[in-house]
Amino acid sequence: MKKITLAKLIVLLITVGTILSVSVAVFVAADRNSKAEITVGDIKYTFTFDEKEQTACLNDIDNPEVEQTVTVPGTVLYNDKEYTVTDLSWSYPFSTTDRRPNVAGLILPNTLQNVHGVSFYKFPGLTEISIPGSIENFDGSFQNSKLLTGIVFEEGVKEISSNTMIYNCTSLVSISLPSSLRIISGPGVFSNATALKSINLPEGVIFTENLAFSGCTSLTDIELPASVTEIPAEAFQDCTALTSVTAKGSITSIGRYAFSGASSLKTIPDLSHVSEMGVNAFYNCTALGCAVDLSSLINIPDKAFSYAPISEVTFCDHLESIGIWAFIGGHMTTVNFPETLQSIGTYAFWDAGALTGSVTIPESVTYIGTCAFQGTSVTELFIDSGLTEIPNGAFSNNVNLKKVTFDNSEEDVLISDGAIPDGV
Repeated sequence: MKKITLAKLIVLLITVGTILSVSVAVFVAADRNSKAEITVGDIKYTFTFDEKEQTACLNDIDNPEVEQTVTVPGTVLYNDKEYTVTDLSWSYPFSTTDRRPNVAGLILPNTLQNVHGVSFYKFPGLTEISIPGSIENFDGSFQNSKLLTGIVFEEGVKEISSNTMIYNCTSLVSISLPSSLRIISGPGVFSNATALKSINLPEGVIFTENLAFSGCTSLTDIELPASVTEIPAEAFQDCTALTSVTAKGSITSIGRYAFSGASSLKTIPDLSHVSEMGVNAFYNCTALGCAVDLSSLINIPDKAFSYAPISEVTFCDHLESIGIWAFIGGHMTTVNFPETLQSIGTYAFWDAGALTGSVTIPESVTYIGTCAFQGTSVTELFIDSGLTEIPNGAFSNNVNLKKVTFDNSEEDVLISDGAIPDGV
């Protein structure tokens, strides 16, 4: 049998004592939180109580016997002590037994600080609700609350971080945002609110995630405050009733698919300060007949204005590339390419039938994609020496084209069959 010295025995006893002390401490801390049912008036609530902090978290409200508005208390008595109600916490009500249909209205106290991602679909009879300003960061959800018509965020709320907060709220027509709001950080926070027609964004607010208003098919107009300088990806995608988006400040970035499918859009912010734009930004904006100023955009992305009948485009003096399908179906009558342009993508100006007169392809251009200018009304082309290959269909179906001049030796230019229409 191995002997244990007195010194080792003392160390062992100290270690065991420490472990026991920690175990007891953990047990005591865990015992400080207890759950109980409390009846206030004729409503029974379930709370979890934190004895150390003297706070309570609301976990449930029993379904009242008759339909009524429930006023959640700001303080409750438990074991002769008063607790402040600071939190809401319950799981998503997947089954009908988890819902409380007789709660027709819910008045929340201004003692609340956290909602822990709770779903207010637990109360499917709600038609309106106010979120107290004491909740600085709201991350609750109203998804599938089909009777909900209005939401008010009271002064004090600074952030909305909910993910697809009002998805499938098919009756929601009004959202009131406070001047205290500074950040909307939830992805798709207002998306798919199909009855929402307008919303006022307070000055100072910014968006940090995508899909902000995607699928809001009744939204007709919106004004972006000066604090919004970047329009996130898919922000207004498929907002088919949207006619006007204006901005008080300078927009510097537009994400991919930001306005894609906004088929009624006629008025957009000034784009002259936009230096970054994602693919399909204005794809299929079939009512967009305005002029666009892209004088800060060095690279025009793929399908940027596909099927958007813009009337005029101003290019950046340092333009380097025009992506595929960039201006399909455009209604611009002239284009002036800078000496920095290097490539024009496939179908870039396909079916831009209003494009007429003379077009010069500068020496800097070394690539033109298939069918890049097919179907335009250009009458004369000047192609400088940088372009040595004209791909199939590049200028085909141009019935008005009469003259093409190459600033190059014939043996240095490869012209594919069908690149230029017969009779030129």
